[in-house]
Amino acid sequence: MKKIPSFCLLVLSTMIMAGQSGNVPKIAIKNVNIMNTKEGTLQPDQTVIIQNDKISEIGPTDSMEIKDGWKIIDGNDKYLIPGLWDSHVHLSYLGPEVLPVLVAHGITAVRDLGSILPEVHQWEKRIKDGQLLGPRIKATGYNIESGEWLDAANKIINSSDLLRSYGIFEAAPRLRVENSQDAQRAIDSLIDLGSDIIKFRNLKRENFIALAAYAEKKNIPLVGHSPKEITLGEAAKAGLASVEHSETILNSFQGMDSLQRLEEYQKIKEAGTMFSPTMIADYKTKLSTGEEMLEAITDTIGEKDPRNRLITPPLRKMWKFAYETRSLGSSTDWGPFFEKSEKLLKESAQSGVEFLAGTDLGVVLVYPGSSLHEEMILMQEELEMSPGEVLKSATLNPAKFFGMEDILGTVEAEKYADLVILSNNPLEDIKNVKEIDGVFLRGKFFSRTELDQILKSSEEDISNEIKN
Repeated sequence: MKKIPSFCLLVLSTMIMAGQSGNVPKIAIKNVNIMNTKEGTLQPDQTVIIQNDKISEIGPTDSMEIKDGWKIIDGNDKYLIPGLWDSHVHLSYLGPEVLPVLVAHGITAVRDLGSILPEVHQWEKRIKDGQLLGPRIKATGYNIESGEWLDAANKIINSSDLLRSYGIFEAAPRLRVENSQDAQRAIDSLIDLGSDIIKFRNLKRENFIALAAYAEKKNIPLVGHSPKEITLGEAAKAGLASVEHSETILNSFQGMDSLQRLEEYQKIKEAGTMFSPTMIADYKTKLSTGEEMLEAITDTIGEKDPRNRLITPPLRKMWKFAYETRSLGSSTDWGPFFEKSEKLLKESAQSGVEFLAGTDLGVVLVYPGSSLHEEMILMQEELEMSPGEVLKSATLNPAKFFGMEDILGTVEAEKYADLVILSNNPLEDIKNVKEIDGVFLRGKFFSRTELDQILKSSEEDISNEIKN
């Protein structure tokens, strides 16, 4: 079993003892400004009462009764938002040591779109049992791939002893689909394993349609890269719940004029399909030089960037694989790519298509936790989304995606107390999402001092693992 940061163990043991005693004091956050993620507005001077793992009551501070023995948190000049989601991660690329790091950055839930599912389920059990500090996890497990793509990828990997040594498909197994029968078998096997989502890549129209129809029959959301030989509007109507990566979105709209694109956006909006562009991954993989990648990979002490101290050995291995394979891509001027993709994403957002903030965590130079903040900043600055819409993409929209908006995604009574306290107003500038003053996870409060200690303990344990 992987070692858990010692401070996390102390916190978890405290949580367990409090739960066993049955005498958990209520927590009151006084005089806080609540972010309304539905409307993109603020409710000032509110007091929020938390009991166990849920919000029990909310109201204007001067109308709320606070009793002796309750824990009081001063929310004066602070801002309360729902816990953040990173809607595109690959946890098996990172290992369980990264989970406390995510929490320390305000991430209380993730959507895992490609990992070793039994391994992720073990981590979920440890989180539930109080043995591991980590966010809520919704996971797909193994990706569904076309046989054509798998054959091409295996040919490249098997051509090199170095590339083969990384065992890339062992960390992210794939299910091969050649026909509609394969599609049904793949979904059945994933459901049997306990998948929450089905994810596909590189499928042609016929196999995508079969996959979408069977996923709808089994009532499980289907996400993926844009399928081939079919428009995104058609794919959305067929049952595609979210589209991953700006590159696949760009490819889908190539050759369309503005009127055709607007018609497509309307179909996508009506279907409720969401876009998760993972722009930060594109920026890092396409614009970083080999020298920059290698510098980060070898900077285990954080001399160039302190975040490098939080890169676990499995993640560092994935970054090395990216470095070794960077020369396999064609030399490209990426300026036109970013210009076109950002134009399309801006258009779609303005047309009412909803977004999911995600990072593709596992990709080279995408950092646990902080890169979600970077993605949100890109949404504001490059796509000209309002701070309220950006916050919605990392809070309410993921909850809606999973049909969990009755328990997560907004700060309301009876919902789970997964919350983040910010020092500055995120509606003035989304960069303020980085200014975390405290985090609630399942009703347990972590102060800024405790969050810093979690990060320090994680750094120490990751450093020891590297040395060993």
